[in-house]
Order: sequence, then C-alpha cells, then structure tokens
Amino acid sequence: MSVKQNYFYSLLNTISGLLFPIITFPYVACILMADGIGQVNFYLSIINYISMFAGLGIPTYAIREVAKVKSDVKVMNQVAVEILLLHTFLTLLGYIVVGVVALTVAQVQVNLPLFLILSTNLFFITIGCEWFYQGIEDFKYITIRGLIVKMLSVALLFVLVKDRSDLFYYGIYSVVGVVGGNVFNAFRLRKYIKFRLLGLKELRPMRHLIPALRIFLLNIVASIYLQLDTLMLGFLKGNEAVGYYTGAIKLTKMLMGVTSSLCVVLLPRLSNLAVGNKREEFDRLLKKALDYVIVIAAPMSMGLVIMAPTLVYLFCGEGYVPSISTMQITAPIILFISISYVLVQSIFSLGKENITIITGIVGALTNVAINFMLIPHWAQDGAAIGTLLAEFSVMIVYLFIIRRFSIISIFTRHTALCLFAVAIMGTCLWGVSLWKFSHTLNLFVMPLVGGAVYATVLGFAKEPLLLDVCRMVKQRIRIK
Repeated sequence: MSVKQNYFYSLLNTISGLLFPIITFPYVACILMADGIGQVNFYLSIINYISMFAGLGIPTYAIREVAKVKSDVKVMNQVAVEILLLHTFLTLLGYIVVGVVALTVAQVQVNLPLFLILSTNLFFITIGCEWFYQGIEDFKYITIRGLIVKMLSVALLFVLVKDRSDLFYYGIYSVVGVVGGNVFNAFRLRKYIKFRLLGLKELRPMRHLIPALRIFLLNIVASIYLQLDTLMLGFLKGNEAVGYYTGAIKLTKMLMGVTSSLCVVLLPRLSNLAVGNKREEFDRLLKKALDYVIVIAAPMSMGLVIMAPTLVYLFCGEGYVPSISTMQITAPIILFISISYVLVQSIFSLGKENITIITGIVGALTNVAINFMLIPHWAQDGAAIGTLLAEFSVMIVYLFIIRRFSIISIFTRHTALCLFAVAIMGTCLWGVSLWKFSHTLNLFVMPLVGGAVYATVLGFAKEPLLLDVCRMVKQRIRIK
C-alpha cells in the first residue's frame, strides 16, 4: 500500500478519534457531572503513567524494528515475539504497581472496581500489538477496526450510561472505546506470526530493553516539555491564566492531527528504506513529506491567526476573550511542529534517537527560560511566546542535524511559493474580516475564501503537490 493510501487511513483514524468525543462528551457531562468525569480522568491519569513506564518506549521502538525486517518472515517473527514477551513481562510489573496503588491510595479505594476496570488498559495495550500492524503498514485494518469499535462503544455508552450511578459502565466504555479493539489484533496476529518457525532458545527478549529505554527517556523529556508551559503558568499566575491558555492551545493541537497523521505512516516506511540502504528513495520520501506538511500547515497557521476571534467565541465562549491573542501567538507552531515531526521520524528511522533527546532538552530549557521572564508580565501570552520560540528553536536544531544524514532542506523554491501564497491568503482573509460577518458565518466563509485563494495561487504557479492531487482526482473520475 502506498504512503498516500496509508496517510488517508491514518488521517481518517485521527479525525474519528477527535469527532467521537465531541459526540459523546456533552451527553456524559450532563449525566455524570464534573465529579464523575473527574474521578474517571483522575484514575485514568494514574493508569496512563503506569502504562507509560510499563511500555518503556516499546511502541515507537517496535514500529521501527518490525519495519526494518518485515521482508524476512522468520526474522520478523522472532523480533515481534521477543518484543511481545518483553512487553508482557513489563506489564506484569505494571500490575504489581496497580496492586500497590489499589491497596495504599485512599482516593483510589473510594471506587476500587472503577479503578480496576480502567487498569485493564494495560492488558489490552499489551496483547493488541498495535506497533506490529503499524510496522507492517497495515493502516487500512487499523482504521476500519477502530471505526467499528468506536461506533459499537458509543452505542454501548448510550445504552448503559443513564444516570450518575452508571460510572462503572462509563469506565467500561472508556476502556472499550480506546483499546477494546486490541482483542481483534491479538487474534489476527496468528495470520502473521508463525510460531512454528521459532525455537525458544533463539528468543532473546532482553536485547530490546536498552534500545527501547532510550526512546522511553525521550518520551519522559517530551512529557515534561509538553506540560511545562501549563505547569509554570499555574504556579506563576494561577488557574484563570491556565484556563485561557488551555482554550487557545487546544484547537491548535487538534489541527496538528492533520499533519501528525502523516508522521505515523512515515516511520515504518523510512525505517525499511534506511535498513535497505535505499538513500535516494529515503531522501525523496522525506522531501515529499516535508513539502506536504509545509503546503498544509502554513495556511492552517495563517488561518488560525485571522480566525482566532471567531474560533474562540464559538468554541470557548465570550468569557475567553483573552485567549484570542494567545491563539494568534501560538498559531505558527502548527508549521514548526509539523516540520519537526517529519524530521523526528527520519532520525528515529536511522536509529539516532539520542539526538532527539538532546533536542528535547534544548526545547525544554528554552521554554523554561522564556516562561520565567514573560509569564509574570504577560500571563498566558507570555507562555504562548515561550512555546512559540521553544518550538522554533527545536525545528532549527533538527534542520541543522538532518543535514548530517540527508541533503534535504526546507529553504527551497517550494517553501517560498507556499509562504507567498499564504501571505496573499492572509491579506484576503483580513479583508473578509473587515466586513464584520457573524462568527457563525465567518466559520464557513473564511475557510472557503482562504482555501480558494491559496489553491488558485499555487495552481497558477503549478505547485507539484496540487497538480498531483488534481491528477489523482481526474483519474478517479475517469475510472468511475
């Protein structure tokens, strides 16, 4: 299956993951109220941290390792089984921690059955081997299975959760909706894993521990780095500033799902090309990926700057007016992070994950320094500037590093063309904003106008990616 097809399925999976909570959350919020949802999320946060430590970076590491050897069935079988055994062992240790928490933490003992049902996340994540299906690039199966399970779990939610006493059933939904489909993964694994080809003496699961641990350290750095702005804002300015910042950054991160979906499919393909020493194909795919995220993320950043007042009023409410400037400041991180995501996948695929740890530390230190200087004076806007400059510094470091391994650069005619088209689009959208339409009308008019202007400019300049899309559409029409 091509990268384009894999991306389509990955994007569909990402969008469904965003849409289903929008459908279910208002219903659940009205029935279970804030304290019920808060209890579930509190327990889930504990389970998620235990899961992160039990996973030790295995999901990302395993995708790369399976992708490297997927052409050799025997070696792929051995690698997959070894990683599964290691993950199983670590999960058993995780359940020991679950037991200790259940016996010693008073807040957990308030509703022990709910905590224990949520802890089955650990079991389902382990048996699901989602990393295996991503490694062999079976994104079509992942997406179709995910959609079916999500629809069934939503139906289960509306049938079982009727009043505040149904918190346990909501816990079941929280597990089934996210990882319940992993049961199908476990049964389907027999289609790929030929256990008869393996001998017990050949299996060495512990050889994967140290490499996975390096990626785990990166996850720890990233986790700290991504929470720093909110944490420092809360300590330095209080909950109100955190609320304004959260309202601004939430939509920004949702839009990043459009480009991050591509990164999910890049890692296995780039890893396979890297191990096969196919450097020309590697560079060509990396260049296409960078061109794609720039052509998509740049107009999204500009659109968010112009549409910030409309989006804040419609999705957050009039009480969140201070979030408008914060959203406008953070909008460019859609472009910066999208570029960084692509470069991270290429560095991972080359086995250079130590570099990403160093880069993450650079971003974290930049963020901390700027936050300390600006948050006391500008509150959430100060935190937004810190995030913006931190993400920009991370992107620049990655761009310099990648030149050691590839000839790829973003300083090209294509990038200049996209930025030129974005500037014209932004000017037109600013003109539309002067008409003072209602926010609801702006929500539809501005994306249509902006998209039409942007596509027209790229079309006149014969931008290759746009021409590819037009060519694909024409071919589909002819086939029909």
